[in-house]
This record gives sequence, structure tokens and C-alpha cells, in this order.
Amino acid sequence: MAVSPKEVAAVRDVARLGTALPYMTDQLDRMERGLDTKTLVALAHGELSPEKALEAWIEKSIISRMRKGLTTAIRVGTTIGERVADDMQMEGKDG
Repeated sequence: MAVSPKEVAAVRDVARLGTALPYMTDQLDRMERGLDTKTLVALAHGELSPEKALEAWIEKSIISRMRKGLTTAIRVGTTIGERVADDMQMEGKDG
């Protein structure tokens, strides 16, 4: 069974994400902590308006979606990589 270009691209994406993931996770953690701190300070000072709370919720939602997107991409690419690994090795030996 031949490995499709789409499958090869997915495996390559996982390799790229794998090297960048620790940095990206650290940045998302920092963004989330900063948002939490900013929101709690506004709350403590009585400055947390409904608009600010909604903005914070939207930011938190975006961070969560980014995290989930990275995790999903890695999981899908890893699954494809495992499924086609033997085919990729066989093609490499033939070529």
C-alpha cells in the first residue's frame, strides 16, 4: 500500500509540532497565568466589569482551543504515522 502525500505531510507536521510543543505549551501557560492574574486583580479592585469578564472568557477560550488543536494535530499525525510506518520503511528500501 502506497503512502499518500497527505499522510506524509501529517507525519511531518507531527515531527515539527513535536519539536515546538514544549515552547508553545510554555507560552500558552504564561498567557493563561497572565490572564488569570489580570482578571483576579481587576476583581480584587472592583474593576471587573461584565465586558472585561467576557473578554477574559474569550481569551481563555482561545487559549484552550489552541491547546486542543495542537493536541489533536499531534494525535492524528501520530496515529497516521503508526499506521503507515511499515509502508514508509518498505518504500525507502525499494527506492
